[in-house]
Amino acid sequence: MFHFLAIAIVLFSSQSYAGRGWNSDSSQTCDFGRLNRVFATNEVEPGIIHLVFKDQKTLNTTFMRFQEYYESPKFKGRVFSRKKFKRWYRSEHDGYFTYYQDWVGFNIPDYALDPFLRGEFKKLTKTEKQVLDVFRSREDNFYVIASVEGEKDVVAHEVSHGRFYLNEDYRHDVREAIRKHNTLNIQSWLLKAGYDDSVLPDEINAYVLNDLEELETNMNTVPLRALHVELKRIEADYFKTDSEQK
Repeated sequence: MFHFLAIAIVLFSSQSYAGRGWNSDSSQTCDFGRLNRVFATNEVEPGIIHLVFKDQKTLNTTFMRFQEYYESPKFKGRVFSRKKFKRWYRSEHDGYFTYYQDWVGFNIPDYALDPFLRGEFKKLTKTEKQVLDVFRSREDNFYVIASVEGEKDVVAHEVSHGRFYLNEDYRHDVREAIRKHNTLNIQSWLLKAGYDDSVLPDEINAYVLNDLEELETNMNTVPLRALHVELKRIEADYFKTDSEQK
């Protein structure tokens, strides 16, 4: 999941970061009308499926319950209505429901869709049903990432989540690297931003790998620089760059 405040600088700058081993030009696959869906699909790496939306509000309304079932500090692992979630979110944000502006990228493992597929969540929206239809008969392990068309920096961040989930050896090495470094500042920031503590290693990896410069607006990143170098080395050991694959 990608918080807007963490990337405010990069989204409005000309700088872009190409991820390793995935096609960063997601516009190549954005045939939105062909299947009458509000999103296009692209398997950017084996098992990592990118859903590309036209606009942020449609993205956020579609993924809100999927994402919050997976990692909300309040609703993780619980069945809840949209109304109940909105009421709680307002209570955490000075009475305002800012969710549709706060988050610009989403990431969920395959099992987060299970209770929705089993019918435990009621009153599914049309777009929630469209997402479920894509994965209803898929039996292999997979990871879903979602963003608005053209947001390459968000995709790089979310691909890191997919790799962390799908590759057990990579996940082990990342966790070991994080344990060796002082990450108290980014842990504190992530918890305040609304992440559940169960996803902290995954989020630390994604943010430190892809968004270290942007994090400088929120914290002192000096303690994280050595970790950034180590995580980049681990990533390079496991995943080839686009140029290396050609």
